[in-house]
Amino acid sequence: MAVVAVTGATGFIGRATVAALVAAGHRVQALARTPEAAGGVRAMGAVPIRGDLSDPARLSELVSRADALVHCAGQVRGVGYRDFAKVNVAGSARLFAAARRAGCAVLALSSLAAREPSLSHYAMTKRTMECLLAEPDAPAPAFVLRPPAVYGPGDRELTPLFDAMGRGYAPIPGNPEARVSLIHVYDLAAAILAWVEGGARATGIHEIHDGHAGGYSWNDVVATAEELRGAPIRRLVLPAAAMRATAVLNSGWSRLAGRAPMLTPGKLRELRHADWVADNASLLGTIEWQPRLDLRAGLAATCDWAGASSDNGSRHEQPLRRNLYPFARVARALRPGRHQDRAADQAGGRSGSGFGAGDGSAHGAGGPSGRLHSDELPAGRRDDGRSGQGDGGQPRRLSLFDKFEPIARIRRDIEASGIDPLGVPIERIISATEGVIGGRRMILAGTNNYLGLTFDDDCVEAAVAAVRSQGTGTTGSRMANGSYDGHMALEAELAAFYGVGHGVVFSTGYQANLGMLAALAGPRDTVMLDADCHASIYDGLKLGGARTLLFKHNDPADLDKRLGRLGEAAQHTLVVVEGIYSMLGDMAPLAEIVAVVKKHGAAILVDEAHSMGIVGQHGRGVVEAAGVMDQVDFVVGTFSKSLGAAGGFCVSPHAELDMIRYASRPYIFTASPVPSVIASVRAALARLRDDDSLRDRIWGNANRLHRGLSRAGFTLAAPPGPVVAAVFDSRETSLAFWQGLLDRGVYVNLMLPPATPGGKCLIRASLSAAHSRQQIDHIVAAFKDIGAPLAKAG
Repeated sequence: MAVVAVTGATGFIGRATVAALVAAGHRVQALARTPEAAGGVRAMGAVPIRGDLSDPARLSELVSRADALVHCAGQVRGVGYRDFAKVNVAGSARLFAAARRAGCAVLALSSLAAREPSLSHYAMTKRTMECLLAEPDAPAPAFVLRPPAVYGPGDRELTPLFDAMGRGYAPIPGNPEARVSLIHVYDLAAAILAWVEGGARATGIHEIHDGHAGGYSWNDVVATAEELRGAPIRRLVLPAAAMRATAVLNSGWSRLAGRAPMLTPGKLRELRHADWVADNASLLGTIEWQPRLDLRAGLAATCDWAGASSDNGSRHEQPLRRNLYPFARVARALRPGRHQDRAADQAGGRSGSGFGAGDGSAHGAGGPSGRLHSDELPAGRRDDGRSGQGDGGQPRRLSLFDKFEPIARIRRDIEASGIDPLGVPIERIISATEGVIGGRRMILAGTNNYLGLTFDDDCVEAAVAAVRSQGTGTTGSRMANGSYDGHMALEAELAAFYGVGHGVVFSTGYQANLGMLAALAGPRDTVMLDADCHASIYDGLKLGGARTLLFKHNDPADLDKRLGRLGEAAQHTLVVVEGIYSMLGDMAPLAEIVAVVKKHGAAILVDEAHSMGIVGQHGRGVVEAAGVMDQVDFVVGTFSKSLGAAGGFCVSPHAELDMIRYASRPYIFTASPVPSVIASVRAALARLRDDDSLRDRIWGNANRLHRGLSRAGFTLAAPPGPVVAAVFDSRETSLAFWQGLLDRGVYVNLMLPPATPGGKCLIRASLSAAHSRQQIDHIVAAFKDIGAPLAKAG
């Protein structure tokens, strides 16, 4: 494992590079200019170093303990030479000086444009950067890569061209027969990884491309896109005179507006240059690397409109360009046979586990694979990955545990800080809202016990009676010997509660999503899901093998656009959303989403895990509040939140739901819920159905806590609801705040990247109908007591 310093980590190429390095087990420390960038770095599993290329002290800190430096940062937009030189020349010079002092090897990303420095200020500054590494006092070894046009998920320069081709036309900025080499960002990241894993010893300036000798003409690119799109694309050759006029106008406007445009006279000269063909020969003899993605495969892995073919390798490549893209699967695919245990195949979504269960979305943890490559910790892990005894009685390290070393290291670091959120047992439960931790009485505000029914007399007595009459367990699956009369009665009661005809009960809420989606959505099906959906949803889709596409979180317009792109295939698409999302506590605009779904003839599944019992006139969730119960195909829920037990369910108006029992492996091969759980859930459901006061009380508590924290100046993630999450700007601040609340008798959830959407650090409180006003006020007072000094420190 190497320690690698990276600049430009939150840029297009930098994100791919960091993801490839982290997925391969290396420790990455990355320069971050802003708190937001630092959060993004943490979310990728790297350690942020706050600062920029103008700060020599931060640059020295960045490289001081690094084995290698990868310099991805670069200025690509500007008008005059100074605009580019500030970063590409002066900033690079400071960085290289720090690397030389630290004895750190350097890989610098240049550009194929550097071989034609007279074309543009950008090309000139990139060439100058290369010359810095040839000086006598330059760091050594020094390795320079000159990529041609780089494309892939997250790219902003070529994306407009690809989007246009997806709509049926291709704007061509120059001679359609001019030649240009290309490289997919995953291949470029794999080459950087190969240099690191080769000991960071290779030197020299090397061009790189995707292996297609002689490059591509614009006509070649459009022809490949037509093949993938399955329809003609109209070629629009842009007039040279019009482009020159636009470039001149852009440059003049940018000087007045203080903003750097993309199209300038220099950029236009680059675009219209006749020959940007790269030569891989010197590179292939220097590092152990081969390109894997030619233009066809690269486009299929980049453009959602190019993903129709089931064999193009793009089944799980998402059309949504998020800051956190699942590079781990691609990193493995690019290096077959090596580090096969380093990464897991993902359906899109966060990889690794942070603190808390996570929601498995496209930019957070607990993702579909559960691969552990973040700088956070999986819940409940206690060891450092060692097993057995070696020679001399010393512990022998089992290679299977090598992948966990970054996790173990962070675990040790956090334990050394004296703050250990994962090692805090609740020693005794006093009531639905109180417990004992560390010998002290605590208010429990992190249990998801929304209606406070875990100590309800009727529920407890029903559970006890079931244990006495039916024993402690079923000892079998529903398909074998585990289907009791209580299971069937609960299914009928759930279907009646939702006013539909059919229901199925699962052993856990996780299995409800896993079992439903694995059976409903197979390899020939398409599923469109909200980017922030829970890990269980991603895992069910991965198990079933469906083609998986994302739409922007809570964005019906984006869903409409993406379903529209599917054409007739939208009528065979399942849309998956949640009622309330567990991390931030925000609610889906379900009426608008359902209207879009029905417009395109698709089906919809709604996960009401965090909204059942809380939202709607009768507690049926957001489907009821939005007035769309009769338009939703499937409602999935859990017994572990409002109903105070464990288990899950799905209800549906479709009689074919019963077929799930014969097709769902998680249902068929799992022991059925124990009688005591079924009995307590039935009692809780009856209480929910008959007692509206529970919903009134939790909403009163939610509004009171939200109002108190908002007035105290805290940034809250969503409007009032059963989850109230305060947002913090760093892991350190969040850890200290969590400990401060615990010291003041309040237990809440600490949620850190990548378990959270957008790389946010959260202190998450989940409210209960059983909380008293005095307890809510105590929680607010504890926040206010420690909030101001920590906010200043953060």
